[in-house]
Parts: sequence; C-alpha cells; structure tokens
Amino acid sequence: MIFLLTFTGTASASNSTSNFYVDVNHGNDQSAGSLTYPWKSINHAALKVKPGNTVHISSGNYLIRQNIHITYKWN
Repeated sequence: MIFLLTFTGTASASNSTSNFYVDVNHGNDQSAGSLTYPWKSINHAALKVKPGNTVHISSGNYLIRQNIHITYKWN
C-alpha cells in the first residue's frame, strides 16, 4: 500500500519538482527524494517539501518524531 500525502505546512525544498518519495526500507535521507532515490523518513520529507508538494510514502513502519499537518487523498 502506498499513501499519497500532500503537505500543507510551511517548509521549503531545494528541488523544484512537486512529487517526492519516501521508503523506510530502501530510502536514505541524504538522497534526492526521487522515485529512484527516495528519502527514508517522513520527518525528513516534512522538513523538505513545500506546500502543495505530494509525498508518495511506501508501505512500512515509520517513526514520526514531530507534529506535522498533512492532508491526504486516496487514489
């Protein structure tokens, strides 16, 4: 199962794309957040994305260490 989350908080991302990827099993928070090189943690994604960006989260067990405001839609 993959969750698609759109972050609506105030954060910034150096990448101009609007789609980012997180995979707890195969990601690395030093990566670009792309489909090929996903981030590892939702926390890292929350710090990097801009309002309106979409974060694609692969299934897995995630530890979230901060309060983040998210909106979501099921496809």
